[in-house]
Amino acid sequence: LEGLIDVSAELARLEKQLAKLRGDLERIEAKLDNDAFINKAPAELVQKERARAADTANAIRELEHHMKSLRRLG
Repeated sequence: LEGLIDVSAELARLEKQLAKLRGDLERIEAKLDNDAFINKAPAELVQKERARAADTANAIRELEHHMKSLRRLG
């Protein structure tokens, strides 16, 4: 990939994406930490939010791994 992409520009783009994902995860976790939400929301909605949290956490890990690989190139 070296020479085909601007590594620093790609890392900057990925940093923005990572910040967004971290913000999303923080909001989802705050919702799941709210007892009122857990007790009042339909179980399917709570499960959907738990799945979103897991998916977002996985996306963060994958993105961090990808960024680590790119840093080795740059």
